[in-house]
Order: sequence, then structure tokens, then C-alpha cells
Amino acid sequence: MVLAHAEAAIQPHRPARLASLVSRDNQLTDEAARIQLRLGSDGLWFPFTDWHGTWRPAPGPSDNPATAYKAARRALRDR
Repeated sequence: MVLAHAEAAIQPHRPARLASLVSRDNQLTDEAARIQLRLGSDGLWFPFTDWHGTWRPAPGPSDNPATAYKAARRALRDR
């Protein structure tokens, strides 16, 4: 249920909205956008970005998955 809510929250912010999302355990991965969100035990969503095949943390954890997703997009843009 939590991941489904997160999917709905980030959907308007995805560059490729028709690309699939992968939900597993506490992770939501948008492979097309090279972004992964991980739900921490503290209830915060932690953004990660794919950097040459390795998931690296991005600044901007948030209790709102859409905010964390946008932080990951900014991190990719700023690289």
C-alpha cells in the first residue's frame, strides 16, 4: 500500500510516465529515469540515482515521495 501511494505521488513528475516502475521491498525504482527511492525505517524516502550502474544516494530525503523524487532529478541534472 505504501509503495502504491508513492507510485501515484511521483507519477506526475516522471519524464517517461509510460515506462514501468519496479516495486520491491522498500524500494521504488524508475529505471528509465535512473532514479530509485528507498523508504527508511524512519518513514523518510531516500533518493538514489544510477551512476554508471551503481545506486548512489542523492541529497534530499523527505517524508513525501514526490519531493524525494524531484530531489533525485535535480541531482542527476546537476551532475
